[in-house]
Amino acid sequence: MSTAFYLIVALTTIVSVLFLAWASTAIIVRALRRGGRREDVTDDHEALAVSRFTIPVSIIVTLEDAASDVLAAVQRLLALDYPEFEIVLIANGVEPDALVSLVSAYGLEAQEFFYRRTLTSSPVTRILRSDREERLIVVEKERSSVADAVNCGIDFARFRFVTAMGPDVVFEGDALLRAMSPALRDPARVLAVSSHIERRLPAHANRWMDRLIARFQRLESVRAIMESRLVWQSLPCAFAPADAVVVWRRDAVLHAGGFLENGRDRVIDMMRRVEASESKNGAHVVRTGEIVGYTSGTSLRAAVETAQRRRRGAWQAGPQLATDPALRTFALVELLTPLASTALLLATLTGAIASWWSAWAPIAAVCTLTLGHAAVSSVALLSRASAPGSPDGPELAHLLLAAPLEYVVYRPSLACLRLASVFRREVSARR
Repeated sequence: MSTAFYLIVALTTIVSVLFLAWASTAIIVRALRRGGRREDVTDDHEALAVSRFTIPVSIIVTLEDAASDVLAAVQRLLALDYPEFEIVLIANGVEPDALVSLVSAYGLEAQEFFYRRTLTSSPVTRILRSDREERLIVVEKERSSVADAVNCGIDFARFRFVTAMGPDVVFEGDALLRAMSPALRDPARVLAVSSHIERRLPAHANRWMDRLIARFQRLESVRAIMESRLVWQSLPCAFAPADAVVVWRRDAVLHAGGFLENGRDRVIDMMRRVEASESKNGAHVVRTGEIVGYTSGTSLRAAVETAQRRRRGAWQAGPQLATDPALRTFALVELLTPLASTALLLATLTGAIASWWSAWAPIAAVCTLTLGHAAVSSVALLSRASAPGSPDGPELAHLLLAAPLEYVVYRPSLACLRLASVFRREVSARR
Protein backbone atom coordinates (compact mmCIF):
# COMPACT_ATOMS: atom_id res chain seq x y z
CA MET A 1 0.00 0.00 0.00
CA SER A 2 2.87 2.34 0.85
CA THR A 3 4.57 1.64 -2.47
CA ALA A 4 1.36 2.26 -4.42
CA PHE A 5 0.76 5.52 -2.57
CA TYR A 6 4.35 6.58 -3.22
CA LEU A 7 3.93 5.90 -6.95
CA ILE A 8 0.72 7.94 -7.03
CA VAL A 9 2.38 10.90 -5.30
CA ALA A 10 5.47 10.69 -7.50
CA LEU A 11 3.42 10.42 -10.70
CA THR A 12 1.26 13.37 -9.63
CA THR A 13 4.38 15.46 -9.07
CA ILE A 14 5.90 14.57 -12.44
CA VAL A 15 2.69 15.07 -14.44
CA SER A 16 1.97 18.41 -12.73
CA VAL A 17 5.48 19.72 -13.37
CA LEU A 18 5.44 18.67 -17.02
CA PHE A 19 1.98 20.13 -17.65
CA LEU A 20 2.78 23.47 -15.98
CA ALA A 21 6.13 23.71 -17.76
CA TRP A 22 4.49 23.05 -21.12
CA ALA A 23 1.62 25.51 -20.55
CA SER A 24 3.79 28.38 -19.29
CA THR A 25 6.48 27.87 -21.92
CA ALA A 26 3.93 27.82 -24.76
CA ILE A 27 2.35 31.06 -23.57
CA ILE A 28 5.69 32.81 -23.02
CA VAL A 29 7.08 31.78 -26.41
CA ARG A 30 3.96 32.91 -28.28
CA ALA A 31 3.84 36.21 -26.39
CA LEU A 32 7.53 36.94 -27.04
CA ARG A 33 7.14 36.16 -30.72
CA ARG A 34 4.32 38.60 -31.00
CA GLY A 35 5.75 41.22 -28.65
CA GLY A 36 3.74 44.44 -28.45
CA ARG A 37 2.52 44.38 -32.05
CA ARG A 38 -1.10 44.34 -33.12
CA GLU A 39 -1.79 41.56 -35.58
CA ASP A 40 -5.21 42.58 -36.87
CA VAL A 41 -5.96 45.71 -38.83
CA THR A 42 -8.39 47.93 -36.96
CA ASP A 43 -11.56 49.18 -38.63
CA ASP A 44 -11.91 52.77 -39.71
CA HIS A 45 -13.80 53.94 -36.66
CA GLU A 46 -14.21 57.51 -37.94
CA ALA A 47 -15.98 56.20 -41.04
CA LEU A 48 -18.15 53.88 -38.95
CA ALA A 49 -19.07 56.72 -36.60
CA VAL A 50 -20.81 58.65 -39.40
CA SER A 51 -22.06 55.70 -41.45
CA ARG A 52 -25.82 55.28 -41.76
CA PHE A 53 -25.25 51.52 -42.05
CA THR A 54 -23.92 51.17 -38.51
CA ILE A 55 -26.27 48.92 -36.52
CA PRO A 56 -28.04 50.63 -33.55
CA VAL A 57 -27.36 49.25 -30.05
CA SER A 58 -29.39 49.23 -26.84
CA ILE A 59 -27.23 49.74 -23.73
CA ILE A 60 -28.79 48.24 -20.60
CA VAL A 61 -27.45 49.66 -17.32
CA THR A 62 -28.42 47.73 -14.19
CA LEU A 63 -28.42 49.83 -11.05
CA GLU A 64 -28.20 47.75 -7.86
CA ASP A 65 -26.50 50.12 -5.42
CA ALA A 66 -27.89 53.49 -4.40
CA ALA A 67 -24.32 54.71 -3.75
CA SER A 68 -23.40 54.53 -7.45
CA ASP A 69 -22.99 57.85 -9.29
CA VAL A 70 -25.68 57.08 -11.84
CA LEU A 71 -25.75 60.60 -13.32
CA ALA A 72 -22.03 60.49 -14.18
CA ALA A 73 -22.44 56.99 -15.64
CA VAL A 74 -25.30 58.07 -17.91
CA GLN A 75 -23.43 61.20 -19.02
CA ARG A 76 -20.38 59.11 -19.96
CA LEU A 77 -22.51 56.71 -22.00
CA LEU A 78 -24.40 59.49 -23.79
CA ALA A 79 -21.02 60.91 -24.87
CA LEU A 80 -20.06 57.69 -26.71
CA ASP A 81 -19.06 58.18 -30.33
CA TYR A 82 -21.65 55.95 -32.01
CA PRO A 83 -24.29 56.91 -34.60
CA GLU A 84 -27.40 55.51 -32.92
CA PHE A 85 -27.96 53.95 -29.51
CA GLU A 86 -30.26 54.11 -26.52
CA ILE A 87 -29.74 53.71 -22.78
CA VAL A 88 -32.17 51.57 -20.80
CA LEU A 89 -31.48 52.12 -17.10
CA ILE A 90 -32.99 49.40 -14.89
CA ALA A 91 -33.33 50.55 -11.27
CA ASN A 92 -33.46 47.12 -9.66
CA GLY A 93 -35.22 47.73 -6.36
CA VAL A 94 -33.29 50.96 -5.77
CA GLU A 95 -35.10 53.69 -3.82
CA PRO A 96 -36.30 56.64 -5.96
CA ASP A 97 -34.05 58.98 -3.95
CA ALA A 98 -31.02 57.40 -5.69
CA LEU A 99 -32.30 58.77 -9.01
CA VAL A 100 -32.94 62.36 -7.90
CA SER A 101 -29.88 63.82 -9.64
CA LEU A 102 -30.64 61.97 -12.87
CA VAL A 103 -34.31 62.96 -12.82
CA SER A 104 -33.41 66.61 -12.23
CA ALA A 105 -30.68 66.71 -14.90
CA TYR A 106 -32.85 65.31 -17.70
CA GLY A 107 -36.33 66.30 -16.54
CA LEU A 108 -37.49 62.69 -16.32
CA GLU A 109 -41.20 62.16 -15.78
CA ALA A 110 -43.37 59.08 -15.28
CA GLN A 111 -45.02 58.10 -18.56
CA GLU A 112 -47.07 55.32 -20.05
CA PHE A 113 -44.94 53.03 -22.21
CA PHE A 114 -46.15 49.96 -24.04
CA TYR A 115 -43.67 47.13 -24.53
CA ARG A 116 -43.83 43.41 -25.24
CA ARG A 117 -43.02 41.38 -22.14
CA THR A 118 -41.29 38.38 -23.71
CA LEU A 119 -38.91 37.35 -20.90
CA THR A 120 -39.82 36.62 -17.30
CA SER A 121 -38.87 39.37 -14.83
CA SER A 122 -40.17 40.93 -11.63
CA PRO A 123 -42.91 43.59 -11.92
CA VAL A 124 -42.14 47.09 -13.22
CA THR A 125 -43.32 49.86 -10.89
CA ARG A 126 -42.60 53.02 -12.90
CA ILE A 127 -41.22 54.12 -16.27
CA LEU A 128 -39.51 57.50 -16.65
CA ARG A 129 -38.79 59.34 -19.89
CA SER A 130 -37.67 62.80 -20.91
CA ASP A 131 -38.32 65.18 -23.81
CA ARG A 132 -34.75 66.50 -23.43
CA GLU A 133 -32.97 63.20 -24.10
CA GLU A 134 -34.85 60.72 -26.26
CA ARG A 135 -32.05 58.14 -25.99
CA LEU A 136 -32.68 57.58 -22.25
CA ILE A 137 -35.40 55.54 -20.54
CA VAL A 138 -35.45 54.66 -16.82
CA VAL A 139 -37.34 51.59 -15.60
CA GLU A 140 -37.99 51.09 -11.89
CA LYS A 141 -38.77 47.51 -10.89
CA GLU A 142 -39.01 45.32 -7.82
CA ARG A 143 -35.65 44.01 -6.63
CA SER A 144 -34.55 40.70 -8.03
CA SER A 145 -31.38 39.13 -9.47
CA VAL A 146 -29.08 40.85 -11.97
CA ALA A 147 -30.17 38.34 -14.62
CA ASP A 148 -33.80 39.32 -13.98
CA ALA A 149 -32.91 43.00 -14.39
CA VAL A 150 -31.09 42.33 -17.67
CA ASN A 151 -34.08 40.35 -18.97
CA CYS A 152 -36.31 43.30 -18.15
CA GLY A 153 -33.96 45.62 -20.05
CA ILE A 154 -33.97 43.31 -23.09
CA ASP A 155 -37.77 43.50 -23.16
CA PHE A 156 -37.56 47.31 -23.28
CA ALA A 157 -34.68 47.39 -25.80
CA ARG A 158 -35.66 48.51 -29.30
CA PHE A 159 -32.54 47.63 -31.28
CA ARG A 160 -31.10 44.47 -32.80
CA PHE A 161 -27.99 44.33 -30.60
CA VAL A 162 -27.96 44.80 -26.83
CA THR A 163 -25.31 45.01 -24.15
CA ALA A 164 -25.63 45.10 -20.35
CA MET A 165 -23.32 46.54 -17.70
CA GLY A 166 -23.13 48.19 -14.31
CA PRO A 167 -22.76 51.95 -13.79
CA ASP A 168 -19.15 51.65 -12.57
CA VAL A 169 -17.61 50.93 -15.98
CA VAL A 170 -15.75 53.85 -17.60
CA PHE A 171 -15.63 53.62 -21.40
CA GLU A 172 -13.33 55.09 -24.03
CA GLY A 173 -15.09 57.39 -26.50
CA ASP A 174 -14.98 54.83 -29.35
CA ALA A 175 -15.63 51.83 -27.10
CA LEU A 176 -18.94 50.87 -28.67
CA LEU A 177 -17.52 51.12 -32.19
CA ARG A 178 -14.67 48.77 -31.31
CA ALA A 179 -16.92 46.38 -29.40
CA MET A 180 -19.34 46.20 -32.35
CA SER A 181 -16.71 45.83 -35.11
CA PRO A 182 -17.03 42.02 -35.56
CA ALA A 183 -20.83 42.26 -35.53
CA LEU A 184 -20.79 45.09 -38.07
CA ARG A 185 -18.65 43.00 -40.41
CA ASP A 186 -20.91 39.93 -40.17
CA PRO A 187 -24.20 40.73 -38.37
CA ALA A 188 -25.97 37.59 -39.60
CA ARG A 189 -23.50 35.10 -38.12
CA VAL A 190 -22.13 36.87 -35.03
CA LEU A 191 -24.23 35.99 -31.98
CA ALA A 192 -22.19 37.93 -29.43
CA VAL A 193 -18.94 39.86 -29.13
CA SER A 194 -17.02 40.10 -25.87
CA SER A 195 -14.44 42.81 -25.18
CA HIS A 196 -12.30 43.44 -22.12
CA ILE A 197 -12.92 45.67 -19.13
CA GLU A 198 -9.62 46.19 -17.37
CA ARG A 199 -9.24 46.39 -13.61
CA ARG A 200 -7.27 49.46 -12.56
CA LEU A 201 -6.12 51.05 -9.32
CA PRO A 202 -9.06 52.98 -7.80
CA ALA A 203 -8.45 56.63 -7.01
CA HIS A 204 -9.69 56.20 -3.42
CA ALA A 205 -7.31 53.31 -2.56
CA ASN A 206 -5.39 54.81 0.37
CA ARG A 207 -4.37 51.66 2.25
CA TRP A 208 -1.32 49.82 0.93
CA MET A 209 -3.19 46.50 1.09
CA ASP A 210 -6.01 47.87 -1.10
CA ARG A 211 -3.48 49.10 -3.64
CA LEU A 212 -1.66 45.75 -3.62
CA ILE A 213 -4.91 43.79 -4.18
CA ALA A 214 -5.88 46.18 -6.99
CA ARG A 215 -2.54 45.52 -8.69
CA PHE A 216 -3.00 41.77 -8.35
CA GLN A 217 -6.39 42.10 -10.01
CA ARG A 218 -4.95 44.25 -12.80
CA LEU A 219 -2.37 41.54 -13.45
CA GLU A 220 -5.27 39.09 -13.80
CA SER A 221 -6.89 41.43 -16.33
CA VAL A 222 -3.64 41.79 -18.26
CA ARG A 223 -3.20 38.01 -18.48
CA ALA A 224 -6.80 37.62 -19.71
CA ILE A 225 -6.14 40.18 -22.45
CA MET A 226 -3.02 38.27 -23.49
CA GLU A 227 -4.96 34.98 -23.57
CA SER A 228 -7.57 36.57 -25.85
CA ARG A 229 -4.97 37.77 -28.33
CA LEU A 230 -2.84 34.63 -28.31
CA VAL A 231 -5.47 31.90 -28.00
CA TRP A 232 -9.13 32.87 -28.08
CA GLN A 233 -9.13 34.96 -31.28
CA SER A 234 -8.09 31.93 -33.31
CA LEU A 235 -11.05 29.81 -32.11
CA PRO A 236 -14.39 29.57 -33.94
CA CYS A 237 -16.26 30.12 -30.66
CA ALA A 238 -15.30 31.53 -27.28
CA PHE A 239 -16.01 32.18 -23.61
CA ALA A 240 -16.07 35.79 -22.45
CA PRO A 241 -13.38 36.82 -19.93
CA ALA A 242 -14.34 37.40 -16.32
CA ASP A 243 -14.38 41.19 -16.79
CA ALA A 244 -16.09 41.90 -20.08
CA VAL A 245 -18.69 43.86 -21.95
CA VAL A 246 -20.65 41.53 -24.21
CA VAL A 247 -22.76 42.78 -27.12
CA TRP A 248 -25.53 40.24 -27.81
CA ARG A 249 -27.77 39.75 -30.81
CA ARG A 250 -31.15 40.36 -29.21
CA ASP A 251 -33.09 37.79 -31.21
CA ALA A 252 -30.63 35.04 -30.20
CA VAL A 253 -31.05 35.92 -26.50
CA LEU A 254 -34.84 35.88 -26.84
CA HIS A 255 -34.74 32.56 -28.67
CA ALA A 256 -32.62 31.11 -25.84
CA GLY A 257 -35.18 32.23 -23.24
CA GLY A 258 -33.16 35.02 -21.64
CA PHE A 259 -30.62 34.92 -18.84
CA LEU A 260 -30.87 32.41 -16.00
CA GLU A 261 -29.83 32.97 -12.38
CA ASN A 262 -29.26 29.64 -10.68
CA GLY A 263 -25.75 29.88 -9.26
CA ARG A 264 -23.95 29.55 -12.60
CA ASP A 265 -22.16 32.23 -14.59
CA ARG A 266 -24.97 33.86 -16.58
CA VAL A 267 -22.69 35.03 -19.44
CA ILE A 268 -21.05 31.63 -19.98
CA ASP A 269 -24.42 29.95 -19.69
CA MET A 270 -25.96 32.26 -22.30
CA MET A 271 -23.04 31.79 -24.69
CA ARG A 272 -23.45 28.02 -24.50
CA ARG A 273 -27.20 28.22 -25.09
CA VAL A 274 -27.18 30.71 -27.99
CA GLU A 275 -24.45 28.73 -29.75
CA ALA A 276 -26.33 25.49 -29.24
CA SER A 277 -29.49 26.96 -30.76
CA GLU A 278 -27.88 28.89 -33.63
CA SER A 279 -24.68 27.00 -34.54
CA LYS A 280 -26.39 25.06 -37.35
CA ASN A 281 -26.50 28.33 -39.29
CA GLY A 282 -22.76 28.90 -38.86
CA ALA A 283 -23.34 31.51 -36.15
CA HIS A 284 -20.74 31.91 -33.43
CA VAL A 285 -19.49 33.95 -30.48
CA VAL A 286 -16.44 36.20 -30.88
CA ARG A 287 -13.93 37.09 -28.15
CA THR A 288 -11.75 40.06 -29.06
CA GLY A 289 -8.62 41.40 -27.42
CA GLU A 290 -10.02 44.93 -27.40
CA ILE A 291 -9.94 46.91 -24.15
CA VAL A 292 -13.04 49.11 -24.30
CA GLY A 293 -13.09 50.45 -20.75
CA TYR A 294 -11.97 50.03 -17.19
CA THR A 295 -13.28 49.74 -13.67
CA SER A 296 -11.92 49.53 -10.14
CA GLY A 297 -10.93 46.29 -8.47
CA THR A 298 -13.45 44.22 -6.54
CA SER A 299 -13.26 42.83 -3.02
CA LEU A 300 -11.61 39.45 -2.43
CA ARG A 301 -14.98 37.90 -1.63
CA ALA A 302 -16.48 39.16 -4.91
CA ALA A 303 -13.46 37.81 -6.82
CA VAL A 304 -13.97 34.37 -5.24
CA GLU A 305 -17.68 34.37 -6.10
CA THR A 306 -16.94 35.30 -9.72
CA ALA A 307 -14.36 32.51 -10.08
CA GLN A 308 -16.73 29.96 -8.54
CA ARG A 309 -19.58 30.92 -10.87
CA ARG A 310 -17.34 30.64 -13.92
CA ARG A 311 -16.10 27.19 -12.88
CA ARG A 312 -19.64 25.99 -12.22
CA GLY A 313 -20.71 27.31 -15.61
CA ALA A 314 -17.90 25.38 -17.31
CA TRP A 315 -18.48 22.14 -15.37
CA GLN A 316 -22.18 22.22 -16.22
CA ALA A 317 -21.18 22.14 -19.90
CA GLY A 318 -18.88 19.18 -19.20
CA PRO A 319 -20.46 16.68 -21.65
CA GLN A 320 -19.42 19.00 -24.52
CA LEU A 321 -15.73 18.93 -23.52
CA ALA A 322 -14.70 16.42 -26.21
CA THR A 323 -16.23 18.39 -29.11
CA ASP A 324 -16.08 22.02 -27.98
CA PRO A 325 -12.71 23.82 -28.52
CA ALA A 326 -13.84 26.79 -26.43
CA LEU A 327 -14.66 24.55 -23.48
CA ARG A 328 -11.34 22.70 -23.80
CA THR A 329 -9.44 25.99 -23.84
CA PHE A 330 -11.38 27.25 -20.83
CA ALA A 331 -10.66 24.02 -18.96
CA LEU A 332 -6.95 24.31 -19.80
CA VAL A 333 -6.58 27.94 -18.71
CA GLU A 334 -8.98 28.30 -15.78
CA LEU A 335 -9.44 24.76 -14.45
CA LEU A 336 -6.50 22.45 -15.21
CA THR A 337 -3.70 24.95 -14.57
CA PRO A 338 -4.83 25.85 -11.01
CA LEU A 339 -5.56 22.17 -10.37
CA ALA A 340 -2.06 21.16 -11.49
CA SER A 341 -0.48 23.83 -9.27
CA THR A 342 -2.46 22.64 -6.25
CA ALA A 343 -1.65 19.00 -7.01
CA LEU A 344 2.06 19.79 -7.22
CA LEU A 345 2.08 21.55 -3.86
CA LEU A 346 0.10 18.80 -2.12
CA ALA A 347 2.22 16.03 -3.67
CA THR A 348 5.56 17.59 -2.68
CA LEU A 349 4.25 18.33 0.82
CA THR A 350 3.01 14.74 1.20
CA GLY A 351 6.35 13.37 0.02
CA ALA A 352 8.24 15.57 2.45
CA ILE A 353 6.05 14.53 5.38
CA ALA A 354 6.51 10.86 4.46
CA SER A 355 10.31 11.43 4.18
CA TRP A 356 10.31 10.20 0.58
CA TRP A 357 12.32 13.26 -0.45
CA SER A 358 13.85 16.38 1.05
CA ALA A 359 11.86 18.74 3.22
CA TRP A 360 12.99 21.46 0.83
CA ALA A 361 10.84 20.00 -1.97
CA PRO A 362 7.64 21.94 -1.07
CA ILE A 363 9.66 25.16 -0.79
CA ALA A 364 11.28 24.51 -4.17
CA ALA A 365 7.83 23.85 -5.65
CA VAL A 366 6.49 27.15 -4.27
CA CYS A 367 9.51 29.07 -5.61
CA THR A 368 9.19 27.44 -9.03
CA LEU A 369 5.47 28.18 -9.28
CA THR A 370 6.02 31.76 -8.10
CA LEU A 371 8.73 32.46 -10.69
CA GLY A 372 6.76 30.79 -13.46
CA HIS A 373 3.64 32.77 -12.62
CA ALA A 374 5.66 36.01 -12.50
CA ALA A 375 7.25 35.22 -15.88
CA VAL A 376 3.83 34.75 -17.50
CA SER A 377 2.59 38.01 -15.94
CA SER A 378 5.69 39.84 -17.22
CA VAL A 379 5.18 38.76 -20.84
CA ALA A 380 1.47 39.62 -20.45
CA LEU A 381 2.52 43.18 -19.56
CA LEU A 382 4.65 43.18 -22.73
CA SER A 383 1.61 42.14 -24.76
CA ARG A 384 -0.49 44.81 -23.00
CA ALA A 385 1.77 47.51 -24.46
CA SER A 386 0.03 47.06 -27.84
CA ALA A 387 -3.07 48.98 -26.69
CA PRO A 388 -3.64 52.49 -25.31
CA GLY A 389 -3.75 52.95 -21.55
CA SER A 390 -0.84 50.61 -20.83
CA PRO A 391 0.84 51.11 -17.43
CA ASP A 392 3.28 54.01 -17.25
CA GLY A 393 6.79 53.71 -15.82
CA PRO A 394 6.03 53.85 -12.05
CA GLU A 395 2.88 51.71 -12.31
CA LEU A 396 4.68 49.19 -14.52
CA ALA A 397 7.43 48.90 -11.91
CA HIS A 398 4.83 48.33 -9.17
CA LEU A 399 3.11 45.64 -11.24
CA LEU A 400 6.40 43.85 -11.96
CA LEU A 401 7.24 43.89 -8.24
CA ALA A 402 3.76 42.62 -7.35
CA ALA A 403 3.88 39.76 -9.88
CA PRO A 404 6.04 37.39 -7.74
CA LEU A 405 3.90 38.11 -4.67
CA GLU A 406 0.64 37.25 -6.42
CA TYR A 407 1.14 33.51 -6.12
CA VAL A 408 2.15 33.53 -2.44
CA VAL A 409 -0.15 36.31 -1.17
CA TYR A 410 -3.19 36.81 -3.41
CA ARG A 411 -3.88 33.22 -4.46
CA PRO A 412 -3.70 31.79 -0.89
CA SER A 413 -6.09 34.53 0.28
CA LEU A 414 -8.60 33.56 -2.41
CA ALA A 415 -8.17 29.87 -1.56
CA CYS A 416 -8.86 30.53 2.14
CA LEU A 417 -11.99 32.51 1.34
CA ARG A 418 -13.14 29.75 -1.03
CA LEU A 419 -12.71 27.11 1.68
CA ALA A 420 -14.48 29.33 4.19
CA SER A 421 -17.46 29.74 1.85
CA VAL A 422 -17.66 25.95 1.34
CA PHE A 423 -17.55 25.44 5.12
CA ARG A 424 -20.32 28.00 5.67
CA ARG A 425 -22.53 26.29 3.07
CA GLU A 426 -22.01 22.91 4.74
CA VAL A 427 -22.86 24.31 8.18
CA SER A 428 -25.99 25.99 6.79
CA ALA A 429 -27.05 22.78 5.07
CA ARG A 430 -26.73 20.79 8.33
CA ARG A 431 -28.85 23.33 10.16
